[in-house]
Amino acid sequence: MNKTISQLLHHEWVGPTPTHDDSFIQQNLYRLYHTKVADLDIEDVRFLINQEILLDDMMPIALGYLRMNILAEGDFYEGDLLNAVLSVSNIFWENHLELKMSLKNIINENLGVIESSDIPRKVIRNTENFLFDS
Repeated sequence: MNKTISQLLHHEWVGPTPTHDDSFIQQNLYRLYHTKVADLDIEDVRFLINQEILLDDMMPIALGYLRMNILAEGDFYEGDLLNAVLSVSNIFWENHLELKMSLKNIINENLGVIESSDIPRKVIRNTENFLFDS
């Protein structure tokens, strides 16, 4: 948890430091490269998962957030962390069956919260697909 993203990736940032002219993704990746894992917030974890960076490290953190609040919210909408986690490829889940079962348990324990919330329909659909298709 005291390592930075760069240390976990085993390489330093390559290229110039992004400026305001670079994309948000480049700017945010540069910022996160120098951030300790212990200092990552929900949005940082959601962002890294969506970029498929360090999934082995980020998924347990994400599941911890989801255990506390299934509708944990980054910068976009209630449930955006859950949606990011559910959007990870099936190959990842096939190779991480323990994490997959943990996520299924978290979802099953919180189905009432999910179904009674005002989250985007795609999150509910992705949740159902995860539970029943995998």
